Amino acid sequence: MGTEALAFVLAFREAGRIGPLEVQFARTLARLGREEDPLVLLGAALACLAPLRGHVCLEVGRARDLVRQEADDDAADDAVPGAAWPHPAAWMGALSRCAARPGAIVRPAGPGNSPLVLEGDRLYLDRYWDYEQRLSMEIRTRAGTVPAGIPSPDLDGLIDGLFPAERPGADGLRQAAATTATHGFSIVAGGPGTGKTTTVTRILALLLDLSRRAAGAGPWTPPRIALMAPTGKAAARMKESIRCEVADLATQPGTGIDPSVLAHIPVEASTIHRCLGTTPGQRTRFRFGADNLLPVDVAVVDEASMIDFALMTRLVEAIPRRARLILLGDRDQLASVEAGAVLGDLCGDPDRQVPAESAAQAGAPVPAIAGAVAFLTHPFRFGADTGIGALSRAIRARDVAKALAYLRRQAREPGAPVDAGPYTDLAFEEPGPDAGPIGRAGARRDGQAMGPGLFDRVRGRVIERFRPFLDAARQGDAAGALEGQRDFCILTPHRKGRLGVEGLNARVESWLAEGDVALIDPRDEWYVGRPILVTENDPGLELFNGDMGVIVRIDGQLRAAFPGSAEGDVRLLHPGRLPPHETVFAMTVHKSQGSQFAHVLVVLPERPSPILTRELLYTAVTRARTDVTVLGSPAVIERAIRESVLRFSGLRQKVWEPADPSRIRRSP
Repeated sequence: MGTEALAFVLAFREAGRIGPLEVQFARTLARLGREEDPLVLLGAALACLAPLRGHVCLEVGRARDLVRQEADDDAADDAVPGAAWPHPAAWMGALSRCAARPGAIVRPAGPGNSPLVLEGDRLYLDRYWDYEQRLSMEIRTRAGTVPAGIPSPDLDGLIDGLFPAERPGADGLRQAAATTATHGFSIVAGGPGTGKTTTVTRILALLLDLSRRAAGAGPWTPPRIALMAPTGKAAARMKESIRCEVADLATQPGTGIDPSVLAHIPVEASTIHRCLGTTPGQRTRFRFGADNLLPVDVAVVDEASMIDFALMTRLVEAIPRRARLILLGDRDQLASVEAGAVLGDLCGDPDRQVPAESAAQAGAPVPAIAGAVAFLTHPFRFGADTGIGALSRAIRARDVAKALAYLRRQAREPGAPVDAGPYTDLAFEEPGPDAGPIGRAGARRDGQAMGPGLFDRVRGRVIERFRPFLDAARQGDAAGALEGQRDFCILTPHRKGRLGVEGLNARVESWLAEGDVALIDPRDEWYVGRPILVTENDPGLELFNGDMGVIVRIDGQLRAAFPGSAEGDVRLLHPGRLPPHETVFAMTVHKSQGSQFAHVLVVLPERPSPILTRELLYTAVTRARTDVTVLGSPAVIERAIRESVLRFSGLRQKVWEPADPSRIRRSP
């Protein structure tokens, strides 16, 4: 790297916008590609950084948003000499000139072996551009495929029986059923409690019965169905939901479904990694893929918002194109920790959805995916009479005033019963008038920490919430302890700090071990009642990242208890055999995805943070089934609701481009 180019890139390192990895990447490309333009090398460094920040690429005109640590950093953006942001036009010019040279480190979009790809104003690492091309092509092809053998009269009749018009939310449910039945690829999107998993169970019954009818008098081979989710917790919840709905269907008259087909709805769900067949020691290598397809006819994937770009690409490629692929998820939840926000991109622009029917009536070109996305909006779990529902909808709508009013029990959502009182399922712990004024960044101007003192207010409630769970563990009741573990959890955005996972776990352990309580003895690493969260997959033990268990003493022996494969079953393992894990009185909101707890305590940081967004707050609140307590300042809540997760990607544009009708084909 030339002296001038090196100085320019290092200035951004000094300013804290890139790290040593990105500097070394740019240095290596400069040496191998003989590139000395500082703007090109800065682009290379930021393209390297992008996936680490959850982006698929760098959008050149929005580079500041990629590296910004706080929303108030504008004034400090150019504080380091030599680290002034390039003008986007000059930057794009340098990248375009580089891409035009044969053998350069940047190439235009298309085949090649250069490490960087420039497409429009987006600069990609070659690997991520390849993922985006493969995934967008697969989605467009599948969304434009009309499955063969769907007898329309039978379909309409079965939808009437399974989703009667008088049922609450029937319009959305019926649309979802028709969409999944008539598309090779489909998405059923909706918030918590809108019936996604329940609906897909009935859709599976519908598909099975249609298949049986298509066989006529001949022998019938039921479609092979695979149920998947990103984590063990999500798979377990999916399994339980489908098992309950199958049991309900078996006793419900008038559905039009032949009872014999219900036995072919699987009630076992798998993690995606397990279904694809992980290779020991190689977490990105799978047995099944584009060259060795999964033997399935219908694949249903729950909690799709949690799936990152690379895994989604491999998953979609592993499913035969003649098979149906159904994604379930909440587009308003947090995206994957890894690169990409695939479900959000595939659902299209939230402010300008493109219904296929209205577009066709207007004579406009219709994207193939437009008719493949169904939205469920009727709140079965969090109705108009619940504070959790009202709060989650206010957060999703970015309505700060309503969110704070609901938390303070000062207002009710329009449509709530007029004679009802305040929302008793919401509680708000906020700094009092003695906490000092709140500055623009959400921290006290007197410089004194308000967080630990505020958290101490809930000490008694925390102890009482954890007591039944710990009592069951001390009595050797493993099943009761595992059930109690789903009763209460503390959620926080961060891992580090006093109000992060590490600080909160230590504080809760000290509370539970104090003499007037003495529910645990944390001097022993494997103390009875220690709740644990698995942090790395171990296929040999069938334990996966996100699985939760508890240490119990049974017959004088310490054991780690985890839920078994059947309802109520318990697996007992020696603690020394466990894969990497951590204590989990408190967990990050990201880790809580795919889980539900009866009661949730959301502990917010003392000041805004880059990861504290509307999606994170929405996800945290909707992990609760019964009640939620939010601990934090109004300034931090306001900032969170106004900020959204930002993920650079070209996937939405590529799959929502208008389709050529001639591309729509029928599967064999």
